[in-house]
Amino acid sequence: MRNAGARASLTALIFLLPFLLAFVADSPAQAQESLPADALAEGELRSFYAGRDMRLAWTERGKPTAAAIALRDALLGAGAHGLRPEDYDLAEIDHRWRDGAVEDWVSFDLLLTAAALRYVGDVTSGRVAPESVDANWSIERSPSSPALLLEQAIGSADPADALANMGPLHPGYASLRIGLARYQGIAAGGGWTRIPAGPTLHPGDRDARVALLRGRLTAEGDLPPLEAAATDDL
Repeated sequence: MRNAGARASLTALIFLLPFLLAFVADSPAQAQESLPADALAEGELRSFYAGRDMRLAWTERGKPTAAAIALRDALLGAGAHGLRPEDYDLAEIDHRWRDGAVEDWVSFDLLLTAAALRYVGDVTSGRVAPESVDANWSIERSPSSPALLLEQAIGSADPADALANMGPLHPGYASLRIGLARYQGIAAGGGWTRIPAGPTLHPGDRDARVALLRGRLTAEGDLPPLEAAATDDL
């Protein structure tokens, strides 16, 4: 009787095995760990996933990773590099991410990676070839591909810092970012006071526009505040 019961249990298990395997394959924590080998076209996107054996980059056990959160923050802060956050599919990312209601983790991972590769390429190499503006410009670009740089950032001890500071390590670039932040602050505060059109001003001229001009020069740091007293003579 015992052997008969064991055989019956084994028969039932064999019968149910295909259904159990199908259930595991449909589980977000299991099925979304890697991409099909033919899921990607050639290019940076495929190079990135090939370098990680086709494993997903931004999700684990059906949830966004810390690196995914760091990436979203970096994209939100793209303005600090003179870039536009809306160019990196943030609206679509947030739409899918909202309330953790991602239905397809593979396509979500691809969406994040495509945005991340564009961001890394723009930050490290720029969106405009310098030589197309002036043939005498010979700015050295990063020799590493965006796919490699992105993988290094994800694997770093602090992905948030790596992604946020992906730009060139050059004093001139750091100065440009400081200057950009200053002008962005002015814009956020309402921008410049408009100076009305009028005759050309010369030293000693008196005009209501002089006080506005002095205010503009002070804000730019080109005129010491003590010299910017409200007066209508230049």
